[in-house]
Amino acid sequence: MILKRKKDMSDTGAKSGQIIAALDIGTSKIVCLIARVDDNRGLEIIGMGHQASKGIRSGNVVDLGLAERVIGQAIHGAEQSARLHLRGQPLDTIIVNVSAKGAGSFPSSSELTLKGQLVNQYHINKLNNSCISHDIPDSMEIIHKISFGYSIDGNDNIQNPVGIAANHLKMKALEMAVPALPLQNITHAVENNHIDIEYFCLSAYASSLGSMMFEESGMNAILVDIGAGTSDIALFSNGHLVFADSVPVGGNHITSDLSKGLSTPVAHAERIKTLYGSALHSPLNDREYIDIPLIGEDDIANHTQITRSQLQGIIRPRLEEIFEMIRASIEDSGVADLCGRRVVLTGGTANLPGIVDMASYALDKQVRLGKPDLHEKVANPIFATSVGLLNYGLNHVDETPSVTSPYSSWSFIDQIKQWLRDNW
Repeated sequence: MILKRKKDMSDTGAKSGQIIAALDIGTSKIVCLIARVDDNRGLEIIGMGHQASKGIRSGNVVDLGLAERVIGQAIHGAEQSARLHLRGQPLDTIIVNVSAKGAGSFPSSSELTLKGQLVNQYHINKLNNSCISHDIPDSMEIIHKISFGYSIDGNDNIQNPVGIAANHLKMKALEMAVPALPLQNITHAVENNHIDIEYFCLSAYASSLGSMMFEESGMNAILVDIGAGTSDIALFSNGHLVFADSVPVGGNHITSDLSKGLSTPVAHAERIKTLYGSALHSPLNDREYIDIPLIGEDDIANHTQITRSQLQGIIRPRLEEIFEMIRASIEDSGVADLCGRRVVLTGGTANLPGIVDMASYALDKQVRLGKPDLHEKVANPIFATSVGLLNYGLNHVDETPSVTSPYSSWSFIDQIKQWLRDNW
């Protein structure tokens, strides 16, 4: 069952003045960003809504009513802040992230015999529609079809074959699919707020589009997004997404460890982690003390104290587990040898001091912190996914599976001419 709305993909270029809206549905936060395409095909953020997440766990809806409500609040907040640009009109479509948990990668290919014809958009559309993997289970939904280029008469790696005479035209692609049922639940939670989902995008892929530099996006690299409930992974080879996964641990597990280990409320544990947490040891940590409010004790005299070294002793084992699971996912992907040694680390937990050095050691890779450079308001790793969704809407919608006719945007006469060429 196809959940998303299908659009005519024959013209995928964003136009000046176009409005693009993105919704990042996470375990700890719901972020809605609204942007306008400027005259240089850049993005200007014109609206932002932010809500604490409810009814969402590890990227999945676990309470539809709660999820629907906070999603609606985030969208409404963004619409209100962008009301002058929207001229009082509500959003009608939005781009939404989806967890890579259970995602699969499926190679596909298709070929046409052209007998010396010049390649045109009809041929590209026909190849795209017939380039379908037959290995995808019925329980999964295709959300990305990423072209790896074209081959003309044995000449490979042709990115734009239109206008070239060919006898045989071949296309190779990779289809990314996710379990359909979680997608249905997200669809209900969003569209019950009277807005249509225009495109889905894997969270890890969106994070890469929001945090990777241009040079990195065209090379072999790995994206790691450590969020609150999950850690998402995307592997790239020659600039193409080739694998995505999600492991069920993240920053909330560190907070939970602190809450249990220190007998302090979760809210205080999160604050302590944010203010004093670190991934690396320093000699100064043995001499710096942190005040810990205990559960059920309101009197400050009944608080306890620990050193920062003790705090780090709780944080570090969980981080080691997270990076071990990430490393195992990369090694089990089957394409790890194609993805080089470059890692971009992003997500809310990436703000933890020392985590880049720890990741570099644990993954045996060159690691840097990735954050969006679109605007100072979102220049933080926690906004990598939401900014990446905007970038997906600007430059990558042609990677959404299309069910349009090969004749899309053609006149009736052109359709007849092409039919004659194909059949006579």
